Amino acid sequence: MTGTPLGSEFSAGTSSAGRLKPDTLLTAFGTVNHRLHHQRRAAIGTFFSKRAMTDVEPLIHANVKTLCDTIRRQQERDGHVELRVNFLAMTTDTIANHSLNGSNPQNTISLLENEERAAEWKRTIAALAMLTPIVKQATWLIPVALKVPVAIWMMTIPSLGRIVRLNRDMHRSAQSYIDQTIHDSKKTESTIESIAEYHNIFRTILQSSLPPQEKTPERLGQEGFVSIAAGGETCGRMLTNAIYYIIANKDRVMPSLAHELAAVMPNPDVQPELQALEQLPYLTGVIRETLRLSAILTSRLPLVAPDRTLRYKDSVIPPGHPVSMSLRDILHDPSIFRDPLAFRPERWLRSNPDYELVNRFYVPFSRGTRMCIGINHRFSWEKKADIVFSLGGDSIAYAQLYIVLACVLRRFEVSDFDVVYERDIKAARDCFIGEPSLESLGVRVKMEPVLAGQTRLAG
Repeated sequence: MTGTPLGSEFSAGTSSAGRLKPDTLLTAFGTVNHRLHHQRRAAIGTFFSKRAMTDVEPLIHANVKTLCDTIRRQQERDGHVELRVNFLAMTTDTIANHSLNGSNPQNTISLLENEERAAEWKRTIAALAMLTPIVKQATWLIPVALKVPVAIWMMTIPSLGRIVRLNRDMHRSAQSYIDQTIHDSKKTESTIESIAEYHNIFRTILQSSLPPQEKTPERLGQEGFVSIAAGGETCGRMLTNAIYYIIANKDRVMPSLAHELAAVMPNPDVQPELQALEQLPYLTGVIRETLRLSAILTSRLPLVAPDRTLRYKDSVIPPGHPVSMSLRDILHDPSIFRDPLAFRPERWLRSNPDYELVNRFYVPFSRGTRMCIGINHRFSWEKKADIVFSLGGDSIAYAQLYIVLACVLRRFEVSDFDVVYERDIKAARDCFIGEPSLESLGVRVKMEPVLAGQTRLAG
């Protein structure tokens, strides 16, 4: 991908022949070289897969409980809840606790327990987004910024200072984890087994087949940084948008959604199993339609065939030339999605005559080996009278979308407080992901607690 917060695949000096310069990024996200990207992605791929759900599902439920407590407190105190800060705190805490389990990061996370820290983290992510268009052109900016003392940035540009501070915290955590691993490897086998309980992204990389130069503190720290910054923001944004779309279409969406959730959660305080939620067709449709309509990736995603000539219709693309497309144009294409700007979860039900077509072109986070590692998709083909295309999610991100939406919508009656689509939801700025207007006040809604025994989701 290009336009990452830490640099670009293509430097500003890329030649007209599309020649790539050597990789300078240390993460799988943004690695240009295909072979190196494959190795780095394979090393961390299983860490974000559904196989990790055994450990992550209880963590999500624990964070959802804290989230719900925070929502109740804010609703009673302020008369409304700002969704972006709260959902970002929830998803960031989840991915951070999963990624850094046992590595002792120095007070960079635990956002759900501290509203001030959560608001500061939102400002940090906003600063990261605003830097992205600049960094795409000035790829030297972040490497230089990382060499400047944090104190100087905090006095001059606090938002950049928070980014640099988090990056350094991740580096220190990685170095500490490596040192601890080396120390413990000299102890008894039982001690090593106890250390193995702490499965995190650092350990995943250290135990992979990557060569030693791919296991440095710098690289481990960068992977930790990107997993937290990218994994929390995209999922938190989708939760926010989903609630907005549900409220905006309450008369059409609420009845079907309420019926499904009440069947799985007869009592609002029940902890639903992920597997049960994944079987709910309308909830699944809400999630897919949110991802499609949000089309959160606004930047084009250039790829290169270094030694192969590509042909598209009458066009010939020589080796080494970057080719890109806008996923947003596909997801909003009226020839694929009827009434493309309308929120219609039912388009993902098997009763939809266009079911196969819409699934074939469902690319909210691209496809192939370069697609977002945090939101993997599972594709399966069934042969009956015709080929049926079905889609499911195999990731921590999908697990959060299912569980958080189910619990929040079952435990609260949601309604609008002060949300303006053009100001607070619509993508107005291309910062790799679409950002709302600078005039946005956040996504503020009312969330009244549902009493035990209630089954209705109010509008």
